[in-house]
Amino acid sequence: MKEFVIPIISPPAEQAPIEQIDDANWREMSGQAINTGRFGMIFKDGRDGKISDERMRDFLRRVQEKLVATRQFNLAYQIIKSNQQWTDDGQAEKIAQLAYEFDLHEQGEFPVALNIAKEPWGEDSPEYAEAKKLCDQEKNRLETRKRLKKELIVISGKSTFKELRAALDKANPEIAGLFLEELRLPHNFKPETSQDIYDLLYGEKQDQAGDITVLGYFEQRGGSSEDIEDVLPIRFRK
Repeated sequence: MKEFVIPIISPPAEQAPIEQIDDANWREMSGQAINTGRFGMIFKDGRDGKISDERMRDFLRRVQEKLVATRQFNLAYQIIKSNQQWTDDGQAEKIAQLAYEFDLHEQGEFPVALNIAKEPWGEDSPEYAEAKKLCDQEKNRLETRKRLKKELIVISGKSTFKELRAALDKANPEIAGLFLEELRLPHNFKPETSQDIYDLLYGEKQDQAGDITVLGYFEQRGGSSEDIEDVLPIRFRK
C-alpha cells in the first residue's frame, strides 16, 4: 500500500504590530497602499489608534497628492472629508473646490457638483446657485430633446458642414438653438473645437465648409457618429 506523507507546514511568520513597524518599513508599506489605491485598512488602523497621528497626517497628505496628481478629485475630497482629524483646517474646502470645478466645468456632472457645494458652502452660496442653474439648464436641454426627438437634424455620413448649416437653417428654431447651446458646453467640446465648428458654420471658415464632412471632421479627432449624436441634437442617416 502506498504511503502518503503529510507535509508539515510551518505557520507564517507573524507581522509585527503596525504601531511597532520602523520608519523605513512603514514608508514602504504605506507607499504600496497609495500606489495600489488600498487606503482603507490604514485609515481604519489609524482610527483604531494603531498608527500615530504623525504618520497618519503624512499618509493622508501623500494620498491627497497622489489623487490630485491623477485628477481623482472626487475621491480625494471624500477621503479628506472623512479624515479631517489628520489634515489642516480648510484643506477639505480646497479639495472640494477642485472637485467642484472639475465636475462643473470639465465633466458636466452638474448634480455631483451641486452635492459637493452643499457641504462646505451651503445652499445660499454662489457655488450652489451656479451648479443649480446648470442642473436646471441640463434638465431643460434633455426635455427639449425628448419633446422634439422627431425633429432632430438628420444628415448623412457624407454631409458637409455646408449641408449641416442648410439643415440648421431649416430646422425648428428650438433645435437650432439647442445645437448652438450644446456646442458651447465645455464638457462637450474643447473651446477651440467649439469655435472651429462655429466658424465653419457661421464664421470666417464658411468658404471651407463645403469641403469638410461633419463625420470626417470628428473622426480625425477620435470621435464617431454615436459620440456626435450623444452631445448634439443631430442624427446620422443609417
